[in-house]
Parts: sequence; C-alpha cells; structure tokens
Amino acid sequence: MSPRDCRKDVKSAGCEILEVSAEDYGSMCASDTPRLTRVKIRCPALCVEFSNMTSGETYSGKYGRFRSLGYEPGDVMILEYLPDQLLLDDIHDRCSGTVTLIETFCGGYSIEFTLNAGLNFPNGCGCDCCGQKGIFPPPALSIAAPTSIAANWGNTLDLSDPVIGDQACKGGEITGTFTGVNGVGQVSWDSQTGYVSDGVTRYVSRKPSSIGSASNSACCGGHIQWVATDGCGAAKTGTTIVQPKISGAYTFSPPDNSTLSEGVIYDFSVNGACSFSDAASLTLTRQCLNNTQGPLIRENGLLKSGFTGALTLNSSPECSACCGSGSITLNFTDGCGGASQAFYTVRKSLSYQASGLVTGKRFRCGLYYVPEPTPAYVYDVQIATVYCDGHVSSYSRSNWGSYPTVSECASKINSPQSPFIQSQTAISGLTDSSSCLFYSNNGQTGSALVAELFSVMDKCCEINTGDIIWINRSDVNRCCPK
Repeated sequence: MSPRDCRKDVKSAGCEILEVSAEDYGSMCASDTPRLTRVKIRCPALCVEFSNMTSGETYSGKYGRFRSLGYEPGDVMILEYLPDQLLLDDIHDRCSGTVTLIETFCGGYSIEFTLNAGLNFPNGCGCDCCGQKGIFPPPALSIAAPTSIAANWGNTLDLSDPVIGDQACKGGEITGTFTGVNGVGQVSWDSQTGYVSDGVTRYVSRKPSSIGSASNSACCGGHIQWVATDGCGAAKTGTTIVQPKISGAYTFSPPDNSTLSEGVIYDFSVNGACSFSDAASLTLTRQCLNNTQGPLIRENGLLKSGFTGALTLNSSPECSACCGSGSITLNFTDGCGGASQAFYTVRKSLSYQASGLVTGKRFRCGLYYVPEPTPAYVYDVQIATVYCDGHVSSYSRSNWGSYPTVSECASKINSPQSPFIQSQTAISGLTDSSSCLFYSNNGQTGSALVAELFSVMDKCCEINTGDIIWINRSDVNRCCPK
C-alpha cells in the first residue's frame, strides 16, 4: 500500500477526504529565475506538513519552499511553491545536464520539474561555459575562415562552409568587414550567429551571403576581416583575401582600330569589367555621325552599348564625300579604377549607295555616222560618270559638236585649257583641271582614246581598279585614308 493510499482513510472532524491539486511545473533552464507554481489542498488538517499552517507561514521542502496564501471556501488551502535558487545555481554551475526533481508532500503527492544545464543546450540552457566558477576551463577561442576566395561578378559570397568561432560559448558573435577598392562596408549574412554544442565541443558559426555593394564592388577584390567573440569577453580576428574577378585585360568588340561601314548597326562592348559597379562605364563619342548613344547594358563582366539605328554619316563633304569618314571613340572604365579607349573609323561602304558617290568624269571620242546633209562619219565627245567604288556609267553623247577627225575631237578633252574640260570641272565641283586631268593616247583611234578628270578629297587621284584604291597622281599614296 502506498503512502497516498494510506492517507485516504485518515479523517478529521468535519473533513474526511484529502484532495491535492498542483499546477504542472514542466521544465526550465537552471540559469533562469525560478517561477512560482500553485498548490490547492482540501482538508489540509489531514496533511502533516500543512495541518497547522496559517496564512503567510512557509514550509521548506527538499528542493523548494511552500508558502500559505490562505483558504478558499470548502476548507481549501492555497499554497505557492518556489524551487530553491541555490539548488538551481548549483546545477547550472556544474553543467549537470538534464535533472528531474520530485518534491513530495502530504504522504505521496508531488510536484515534478526538470532543470536543464549543459553545453548541449543552445537555446538558453547553458552553464558555466566560460569557466568563471572553475567547473570548466575557459574556452580557447580560434577562428576558422578561408584564407583566400574568388570574387563573383556581383557581390554574392559563396563559401562552402560557414565562418566558425571555435571553443566559444553561447553569446559569442561573428561579424565581418569588407574593404574593397572603393571603400569599406559590413558583410551581409544569411542569419544571425548560431551556437552549436554536443556537450563536448562548443562553437559559434555564421554564413555570409554577400560583401560589397554597387558603390564598392567586391568584383574588384579586397579583403574581409572577420571578428569572433567567445561570449566570455575574448575575441579573435581572421582575414580572407578576396581575389578580383577581373584581370585588367580588356576585349573590345568590334576590335580597336576597326573600320566600320555606314548603314550598319553595331553593338560596342568591352569584356573584363566589374560591370555591376556604379563606377563602370562605357561612353561613345562620335564625329561626323548623326547617331545618338543608346542605353548601357550590364552583364557578367560585360558592358555593352550602341547607337540608335544604323550608322549615318552627316552630309558635309568631309564626312560624306567619296573618301569622307566619321569616327567613334569608346571610353571605358572597369569599375575598379582601370580605364581604356578604342577608336573606330566609319566610312561609306563601296556597295552602299555607290551610285550617289560621284568622284569624276571619263571622256572619250566616239565615232558616229551622220546621214545628212552629206553622209559621213564624225567624232563627238562622250561622257561617263565615275563613282567612288570604281564603276563607270554608260557613255552619253555630249552636245559639244561633231569633228571630222579624231585629233580634233581629242583636242577638246586632252587639255586643261579646253573650254569643254573647264566646263566639266565647274559642273562636277572638282578641283583645278590643270592638275586633275588624266589623259592617255595609246595610238589607237575612236573609242579607245580616253581622258579622265578625277578629284578625291581635293587630291588628284587615279583609280587602281584591281583593288579599288584611289592613288595620288604625284606621290602614289592612297587618296582615301585606310
């Protein structure tokens, strides 16, 4: 028979049955402040511990103290129970782990509560981890972080393992500061510092998510200084070098010093930039072009921009004549203090609107049959237009009269003083015919006798039809720049 069963038969005057009820105490950390729980006893005269207790009186049990709060109707005593603070402190100091205590009273009734205190209770149930009371030695803090990592194009940080403050206690913390090319900033984290322990090992850990910013790009490289505290007042630092993503070598597209054609749409790009940095830029400066620059596109390591629409040279002679040209200067900064340039020449394509690019005239004496008034063969001047790409239009008969011999006809086209040649010089807007008239007499007659009047960029030039290059008559240099 249990003590509780025995007490069921105990009776006192006016009260025959002992009834006890107590609130469930549950579990708590030994480091917490003990909390009160309430007990109700009907017929307290049947309970040895409280039979003569008046309101306000206390009774010390094995693990705590009862205190009477008075009575409720029906001969019900109300008590409160509080675990002993010194007991909790001792359990905490000794890192006793999980301890279940049972406070018995009234012949077998009880209050049961569990106390937690150990290195393996990360949620607030620690113990004397710092060794302040001599139970454990103080933690010997060390920090574990990589010595070097590679930067990303953006500012994300990919560490295979978190940063660890080894031999730390709950309350330890891990922070980090990134120093880059363009400034200093705090490391961003996936979560708060976490405490881990299995009862033997004890450490804090934290995983970073990103470093740097658009104004201080991690892509440029730098270093991270980690700081770990052990929760007991000590700290350690560690350094991780961030290797830059860029190498300082740039790839331009189109390649530097390229010749571009009017009428074509181009994208201009530079590979090798910390493209998501605010300091990274690509600007296009134009000459002789009607275009305006479009938006800047940022991709991984790449800056890209272009002009709105196909390249269009303006109509001024230096821009759109036979050898007219424009230019584009690409200025670039890589976001990390590096800069470079690329240069481009823009020309009219030989196959693009070539019919509108006239550079001169070609003349010859053509033989015609005249039936009236007297049937005869005569020579008239024929004119053809020569274009920048070297092709010649069909010849047409001029209105400068007919001549009985080829020599007379030739005299109209083989002299710069000829009124005909001077008129053609004026009509074509060419330079002085005394310099730019080319004439050859190969000893043949008729249509094989040819004179040519050319001017390219105010230079007297002949065309080398083999590769369509205009050659300066006096020094055989190119008339059109490359």
